[in-house]
Amino acid sequence: MITITVKDTRESLSIAHIRVDYSPEISVTEHPVEFGVSASDHAVVRPLRLTVVGFVSDAIQDGNGALPFPFAVERAVAFLSGAAGKLLELSVPGDATYLSMMLEAYPHSKEIVGGRQFELRFREVRVVTGSVVMIPSRIPAPPAQTGSPLETDLGTQTAAPVETSIIFDITSFLAPTVYVAP
Repeated sequence: MITITVKDTRESLSIAHIRVDYSPEISVTEHPVEFGVSASDHAVVRPLRLTVVGFVSDAIQDGNGALPFPFAVERAVAFLSGAAGKLLELSVPGDATYLSMMLEAYPHSKEIVGGRQFELRFREVRVVTGSVVMIPSRIPAPPAQTGSPLETDLGTQTAAPVETSIIFDITSFLAPTVYVAP
């Protein structure tokens, strides 16, 4: 039996599982790897995905026969619907307890009356903690010394005409043109 627990409310659901499929992935870039450089920079381990195939029944087998467990299927569907978008713990006996999973999908099929088979797809979520780093403020610039000239607005200024000889000198530096005097 796997157990799914919603982390913030501690609600849980147990499902008899038939199979657990693990799908670890590594994304590899298409960029070439330079000779002698570590290739690990070109691979990123993706969050774990796993699929649990299991079933829920309105009857529980206890060794002496089936005991009625009314509305078990409806409770399971309601739990899975409410678990969407929440952080979950997934406990797989004999394997591990995954502390930060999210339910991606929960398709199910009804093959018998009073029972339902589920294919639960989970994805690992990376949980990070935020931290605040205090950066000291910069030291302000020293005030202007006494006797420094103050800035004053002089208004709009008219442009002074530029002599032709100066224009020639400037343009001779900018482009390789030859100036022929008339």
